[in-house]
Amino acid sequence: MTLESVVLLVAAAQAFLLSILIFQKHRAVYANRFLSLVMFVVGIAVVHMLLQDNGFYARFPQFPYAIPAVLFVVAPPHRKWTEESSTATV
Repeated sequence: MTLESVVLLVAAAQAFLLSILIFQKHRAVYANRFLSLVMFVVGIAVVHMLLQDNGFYARFPQFPYAIPAVLFVVAPPHRKWTEESSTATV
């Protein structure tokens, strides 16, 4: 494993761990649940980069189509959340 692979692995593990901790501890607030979801999807994206860099998809060509499809799930809720937060009054 190269240094880049180790950094990506640590980043993915951190994203997954923090998303689980935020979701479990601060579940009542909608923004925290959304942050947890975004962090989980970012962790999936980092795992995708790690698998791609290590040549996993070259050995198993059926897998590269599953993970990027998940990344598009976060865009509609993110737009809704940013529109709501930008119109909210303080």
